Amino acid sequence: MANWDEGRLRHYGHFYGLEDLPEGDLLLVWGNCQAESYRRLLGGEPGTAMLGDSGLNTVRVPPAFEIQPDEVEHLERLLTRTRALVTQPIPHDYRGMPIGTEQLIAQLPEDAPVVRIPVVYDTSRFPWQVTLRNWKFAPGAAERPGEDPPVVPYHDLRVLAEAATGQRREVAPEALRAAAAASVQALRAREEAKRTVGMADIVAAERGTGFYTVNHPTNVVLTRVAERTAEQFPFEVQVQPVPETRVLLGGVRAPLHASVVEALDLEAEPTEDWSVGGELIPDEQMRQTHLEWYAQNPLAVEVGMRKYADQLRLLGLAG
Repeated sequence: MANWDEGRLRHYGHFYGLEDLPEGDLLLVWGNCQAESYRRLLGGEPGTAMLGDSGLNTVRVPPAFEIQPDEVEHLERLLTRTRALVTQPIPHDYRGMPIGTEQLIAQLPEDAPVVRIPVVYDTSRFPWQVTLRNWKFAPGAAERPGEDPPVVPYHDLRVLAEAATGQRREVAPEALRAAAAASVQALRAREEAKRTVGMADIVAAERGTGFYTVNHPTNVVLTRVAERTAEQFPFEVQVQPVPETRVLLGGVRAPLHASVVEALDLEAEPTEDWSVGGELIPDEQMRQTHLEWYAQNPLAVEVGMRKYADQLRLLGLAG
């Protein structure tokens, strides 16, 4: 078993066999960072019966990107009890393990309902926010696995372009609107390509805060997606409310700039600081920290400018 701390092992106690599985069959929710939020909304507290007439239970499962080879057996143990699956698109032989979406489906009973849901990723609020992991476009990528900048695992294309050109530029309102439309269209295209339940219209209709980062929706969006997911089953599934004080994916919150609120006509209050684990970090401090990191990691600048050339042009940050 991977060398995880005791707190994490207890958090996933059912998965690791530290707690007995509940009686009866399971609904398994499989995916990456959003999956546990959907499990909570569909199944409530781990190990308890789901609301509705399904007769199923849910348990916490680590996100796919954290699974280690010696943990696959724990996942397979759950699959022997799984009678319904909610899954994000996970590639075949993901990270060298047989844990892709289709590989899990192959282990289920033929009549087990499967609901495919997309990764809800939207850049409307943060059109300059990207990830640059695995150095896929860089020489020596195999020898240099992914690196994130300091503090948060996100790059800001405005800061990246500043590091590359020495110029600091703002993004025009028309570019913000064009980027928002392109983001929703990209989500819709991914849904069609992966044959998932459609969520792009939910994202497009959201006029509130909507997202804390590009891949961390607010409770409001997560709940609406969970409700649509629940509708896909041949049995009744009731989405379970989350206390207002519990934010499912709010550990990292990027500033929602006033320029975005105004350009997109959002019904949300702008924010000026990052929030990371409850600590407020001024946006200017984050910018300076990342500029210093780029100066020490010029390869990241080169790779980022190449990989995100289209988005940089759309935002007026290229050249």
